[in-house]
Amino acid sequence: MSNKGESSRQSLDAPFKPASWLAKIDFINHLVLFNNVLMAVLAEQGGGKSTFIQLLTANLDPGIKFHTMTAAAPFSADDFLAQMVEAFHLRDDAQPTLASLVEQINERKAHVLMIIDDAQHVPDEFLKEVLEIVKAQEGAAFFHLCIVCDYSLIGSLNRLDKDDYKNLIHTITPGSLSESETKTYLLSYLPSPKRLEKTMSSDRLKQFYQLTGGEIARINLEMHNFFSADALKEPPKPKSLAKRLTLTASLVIVGLAGHYIWQNQDELRRTLSFSLSEKNLASTQPASLQEQPAVSRLLPIDKPLVSEIPPFNVAVTTQALQPPPLKRMIEISNSDEETNDNLVVMDKVLVIPKSLARNTETTPRQPSRTVHHQQPAKPIMAVPELAKVTPPLSRVQEQARAVATAAKTSGQFTIQLLAGRSPEELKRFVHAHGIHDAVKVRKVSRNGRVWYVLTMGEYGQIEQARAAMNHLPPAVIPFKPWIRSVSGLPVVG
Repeated sequence: MSNKGESSRQSLDAPFKPASWLAKIDFINHLVLFNNVLMAVLAEQGGGKSTFIQLLTANLDPGIKFHTMTAAAPFSADDFLAQMVEAFHLRDDAQPTLASLVEQINERKAHVLMIIDDAQHVPDEFLKEVLEIVKAQEGAAFFHLCIVCDYSLIGSLNRLDKDDYKNLIHTITPGSLSESETKTYLLSYLPSPKRLEKTMSSDRLKQFYQLTGGEIARINLEMHNFFSADALKEPPKPKSLAKRLTLTASLVIVGLAGHYIWQNQDELRRTLSFSLSEKNLASTQPASLQEQPAVSRLLPIDKPLVSEIPPFNVAVTTQALQPPPLKRMIEISNSDEETNDNLVVMDKVLVIPKSLARNTETTPRQPSRTVHHQQPAKPIMAVPELAKVTPPLSRVQEQARAVATAAKTSGQFTIQLLAGRSPEELKRFVHAHGIHDAVKVRKVSRNGRVWYVLTMGEYGQIEQARAAMNHLPPAVIPFKPWIRSVSGLPVVG
């Protein structure tokens, strides 16, 4: 198919001139005179592309020569070149090319604009050739091309707008109409404008503008149905099938209920009379036999709630100013050190077996004595429980006799501060904490291993050792010192 074209400065003015369209046309004039780009006007099908071309040709700058053609499928590049030669009076070569024609136009130094309507039929190869020519013009650019198409060409334009042709394609949309421009457009294109006085009220015009948004394509699609005379008539509301079925079912149910009551009216009378007699019999019973309400329901009993806050004068008499400190319990053991495996404190608490009496048969078992003294409250920490081993009875008796004998012979106690495998470490501990007075390093053997114990002081009675526990240096309190006998603990340093 051939491409149709026309070029004339005496074209009729477009009957419709929206302000947004005129602004876009002024921008196109600026691009033609001062830039070197490929212009693409995009609009929907039926969006006024032909009207925009008429308005564009009527408002182009006088120094711009133009030619308008309509592309058809398949697009013919030879026909495009022939129309350029004829419209702009170029030299007709034997085999004209786009590059040779553009060279002639640039030699004349007069701006030329080619406008292609329905450009969605133009192939990508032709657009690529045009972009090569536009790119080669650089500063001396007098050949310009404006394609007008729908949005089906946007994919090809995006593929071409790459690194080689970056910023050489400029897309333009005509824009929407205002509410007053929409009314002018409707009065110009709707038939019988006299009849529109009834259908085109201000409220209906506002509803129509909200429906279309001022888009030409949607205005052309909806205006005939929205402003027709039949649009004001309310369509008859057909009776729905659901309403008919509901009414029929209701009538059937009412009929069945009436038929059932009519046939069973004697039985209903007997049932009603029997229920009335039972009610009368219940009313004749004495009041004493009737169930009386509980006393708790009659008398309101005020129970204090868990969340109740007492008055301030009561709270101050019962509330403690400071929580009581935790009590510290110290276990004292006089048992034989050879059988005691709890020499080293594993954590914050030390568990020591209680001492037994010499004769378990006649004398009851004596619990170990404890010393309580108060210290500031400390956070409670989880302590691993040590396994308790129950020794044989004969071994316990021997241990009790040995402890009693040692207590009678020596009668001396000391305070163990720390235990370790190396005496040098204990001496470093003494120098680090400055506790040189009355401190001794003693030696003890456990399971074939040698341990060194750091002790402080020697006391003839256990009460003296307890009193000394309250005056220990603060630096050794975290290591949980405890009272023990000095028997079997030779001094080594």
